[in-house]
Amino acid sequence: MSPPRSRRQRRTSTRPPIRPRLGFFVRLTDAIADHQSLLVTGLDPNPEMLQSWSQRRGMAGRSFLSQARHWIKAVIEATAPHVCAYKPSLGFYQALGPVGLDLLREVRELVPLEIPLIIDAKHGDLNSSSALAHYLFRSLGADAVTLSPLPGQDIAAPFLLYPDKAVVVTCHSSNPAARVLQHHPNEEDPLYLRIVRETQLWATPEQLLLEVGTSDPAILARVRREAPERFLILRSLWAEEDRLDALLEAGLSQSADGLLLPLPQNLLVEDDMAQRAAQLKQRISERREHWLENRQRPAVSCSLWLPDLIAAPVATQPAAAEPAAAELTATDPKATQPATTQPAGPQPTAAGPTSPGLAAKQPAKQPGGTAAALAAGHSNGVDPAPAAAVAPADPLESLIVDLFDIGCLLFGDYVQASGALFNYYIDLRQIISDPNLFHRVLHAYAGQLQGLEFDRIAGIPYGSLPTATGLSLQLHKPLIYPRKEVKAHGARRLIEGDFVEGDVVALVDDILITGGSLLEGIAKLESSGLVVRDVVVFIDHGDDPAGQAGAGGSASGSGSAALQRLEHKGYRCRAVLDIQRITRVLHRHGRLSDAQAAVLGNTDSLSPPEPTSPPEPPSPPAQPGRVRASS
Repeated sequence: MSPPRSRRQRRTSTRPPIRPRLGFFVRLTDAIADHQSLLVTGLDPNPEMLQSWSQRRGMAGRSFLSQARHWIKAVIEATAPHVCAYKPSLGFYQALGPVGLDLLREVRELVPLEIPLIIDAKHGDLNSSSALAHYLFRSLGADAVTLSPLPGQDIAAPFLLYPDKAVVVTCHSSNPAARVLQHHPNEEDPLYLRIVRETQLWATPEQLLLEVGTSDPAILARVRREAPERFLILRSLWAEEDRLDALLEAGLSQSADGLLLPLPQNLLVEDDMAQRAAQLKQRISERREHWLENRQRPAVSCSLWLPDLIAAPVATQPAAAEPAAAELTATDPKATQPATTQPAGPQPTAAGPTSPGLAAKQPAKQPGGTAAALAAGHSNGVDPAPAAAVAPADPLESLIVDLFDIGCLLFGDYVQASGALFNYYIDLRQIISDPNLFHRVLHAYAGQLQGLEFDRIAGIPYGSLPTATGLSLQLHKPLIYPRKEVKAHGARRLIEGDFVEGDVVALVDDILITGGSLLEGIAKLESSGLVVRDVVVFIDHGDDPAGQAGAGGSASGSGSAALQRLEHKGYRCRAVLDIQRITRVLHRHGRLSDAQAAVLGNTDSLSPPEPTSPPEPPSPPAQPGRVRASS
C-alpha cells in the first residue's frame, strides 16, 4: 500500500490543472456570486427602441443591422459587471433573416464566457426540437433555452440530453389576454400552478428553471411556494420602488437568491446605462440583506403542524403513534429540524415550505390530499379531525412508491451477501438509470448528511459508488472509496482517491443488513489514517430473527441489531428508510397485498390507511433550528 500524499506534496505537484466543463447551474451561481447580482439583461434589437438611441449617436442614417450591432456591443460592455446572465429573444434575430442569425452569433462572441447566455425562444414545436437543440447548444454555444410547456415533457427531452445545458419553462405570461387560460378553471388550482408542479418532474433544479411573467407579487409568491428550490426568472417591469420590494419578498428563496430579475428595457437605451445598472444592482443587494435580517429575527414558540419534513431520520425508539404536531423554536422562523431520538451526533435539518404561515392555512389541492380525505371522512359520517391532529403524510411517500414501480422490490427466495435467505430482495441498482429519481434519492441522503462535519465522502463498493459519486458532486465534497480487493498490479492502493491522514470521512451505503460490509470498509479507511464517525444508509433492513427477515426493529426496541452493532463500535448510523416504513406506504397505496405486507414482517401496515396529502417537492436545507416533537 502506498502512503497518502501530504498536503505539501500535493501543493507542489507539477501536474497541469484539469479544467472541467462546468454545467449551466454552476456557471449561473458562480456569476451571481462573482458579480453580486441577480440581474439579467435582454438583448432584443427592437427597431422602435433603437431609433432614439441611434439618433443621439449620429447613426440615424445607418442600416438597422449596423445600429443593432453597435447597440448590442454597447449594452454588453456597460452591463457585463452588473448582471449574471444575458437573454436575447430568438424571434428578433430570426426576423432579420440570415444576417440576423449571424448577428446572434456575434452576440455569443461578445458575451463573456463566464456569463450564461439564455436564448429566449419560447419553443413549442416537437418536430424541430432536436434540430433546434443541436443548433443552440452545439453550433451557437448557448447555455439555456426557454420553452413552452404545453406540448408536455417531450418538448424538453431533446434539450435535456445535453447535461451541461438547461431549459427554462414558461409557466405564466404577463399578457392580460392569457389570464382566461392560465387561471382556468379557478383561482384555487389554476392551470399555471399545475404547470409548475408538472414541469418540476421533468428535470432536476440544476437543469430546469421556471420563467414567470407577472408584475403581481401574489402570483410570484404562489409559484415560489409550489417550487421552493427552483430558480425563477421574472419577466416584468416595476414602475415603483415598493413593487420591486414586493416582488423580491415574494420570489426570493430561503437563501435570498433563486430569483433573476430583468434590467428594464428603457434603461438599455439610456446614456448612463452602466451607472443605472450598478445602482439597481446595489438597491437589490440592500433589499436582500434587509430581507435576510428580517428573517433571522427570533420567532415566538408556537405549535405548528409540519407535514413535509424531508428525509426524517429513522427513529431508534419505537413510538406508540405518529407525532401529530411539533413545537417549533428557532432563530429563523422558516427553519425546521426533524425531531429524532438518535442519542448522539449532529441532527440534520430540513426545510419546510417557503412560507409556512401561508402553507399551513391552505388545504392540499391535489386529489387524495388531506382536504379530500377529510371531506371523504365527513361524507361517510365520520367527523373530520382538526388539521393539527391529523398524522402527517410520509414526506418520502412518492419516492417509495416510485422505487417500487421501477422494480426495486422483488419477492421470492434470495440469498444475501451475508448468506442469509430472504423472501424478498431490494435492488437499488435500477435507480441510476433514472436521473430524476436518482436525484431525489440523493436529496434524501443529503438530508441525513446535513449538519454532519466531514472532509470526504466514501462509498462501499460497488453498490453505493454511484450514490457516493452523486453526493460528492451535490455537496461539493471530495470522493474516496476503499477497494474491495487490492490488485496485484498497478499502484496497489487500498484506498482510491486523494486524502490526508486525519481527514474525517462520512461513509454511505445502500442497504444495512448485518453491518459486516460497512465495518470491513471502515477498517480499511481507518487503517489508512482516516477517521470515520458517521454512516448513512438508504434502507435499514431490520433484524433477521431465525430467518424471518425484515422485522423492522430489534427485540430490545432500540433499532435493528446491525444498527446497534455499529453504534456499539462507536459509529453513528442513520437510515433514510426502514422496512416498516416502506411496507406501510406501499400497502397504503395498494402496491402490496396483505399477504405481501405480512411477508415483510410488518403487521402494523395492515391497519386502515390514514388520510395523507402528497408531499411538497424537496426543498434545500434550511438554517439550523430546534424542533421538539410531541409524543
